[in-house]
Amino acid sequence: AALDEAATAAEALGARLLLARVGLYAASARLRAGDAAAARQALDGALNAAQAFPFLRREDPLLWSQLTPLEGPAAAPAAGHLTLAFLGGFGVELDGVPLTRWPRKKARAVLAALALHPRGLDAVALAEVLDEEPAPTTVKALQIEISSLRRILEPDLAAGRPSRYVVQEGSRYTLVWDKVALFDVRAFEAAAVLARTAMRGEPAGALGPVTAALALYGGELLDEDKLRARFEPERQGLRRAALDLAVWLGAHHPDPRAAEAGLRRAVAIAPADEEVYRELAAFHIRQGEPERARQVYWDCRKALKLHLGTSPSAEFAAGMV
Repeated sequence: AALDEAATAAEALGARLLLARVGLYAASARLRAGDAAAARQALDGALNAAQAFPFLRREDPLLWSQLTPLEGPAAAPAAGHLTLAFLGGFGVELDGVPLTRWPRKKARAVLAALALHPRGLDAVALAEVLDEEPAPTTVKALQIEISSLRRILEPDLAAGRPSRYVVQEGSRYTLVWDKVALFDVRAFEAAAVLARTAMRGEPAGALGPVTAALALYGGELLDEDKLRARFEPERQGLRRAALDLAVWLGAHHPDPRAAEAGLRRAVAIAPADEEVYRELAAFHIRQGEPERARQVYWDCRKALKLHLGTSPSAEFAAGMV
């Protein structure tokens, strides 16, 4: 019982920290949309949620660096900030201008790895992300990719000067988080944790957080030819989180249209997962739509054949053919 109580308290603290994070993203979005009043309200909520965390500077340097300057008088945004969009592809903007020229393609993988590991990676671990063997020659090759990334992000960087975006301490490389304005993966992760916390209560109170979190999932992590083979564990974790949210909506939303939309979103997220098709088929059966349930079964057959070379289970087939 004592352990359960401690876990609940820790989870509440974590939720407040994540609430601060999401509030900051919300404030930025509203500011971009020209709604200054709503942005100020969201920002106030973020500051209130964050003020109880004296360890914030150490635990979440990105959030700390973005919140603390905003506690004083309003100031114009500093130049040189990155926006990272990795859900559904690979997008990087510098002060709102997309960076589309990447002479060395592995430099993109370096940036992705550093963004997905906010505490940084040592040279050997970072080299392994690039599908190289951990050997001295590989570390040297990694340094070439790091230099290429720095030149892309700051072409005016003079030789021998420290980078404003990628720093090295010993053999460890870290992204400078106070130069990152928005990162869609962090926004989704934060919102998903808050949604899961809300899902433990009454469904009516969780509909908003779950819907908002699912809206932030823009697609598969780094879903692009040159990057798709990398970061599979991270990709699976994000996909699972989004899938759980979509299935929950299908089971708990009082509006049948919204519930169906949630389950169809689940199918889009995991097109080779038979369980998702079964949930959708069961939904149509409950709605008195057996023909639509059978169509879901045939869609499942096609998808499993395409992705896995298999067929649906006999249990699913029963009553559907």
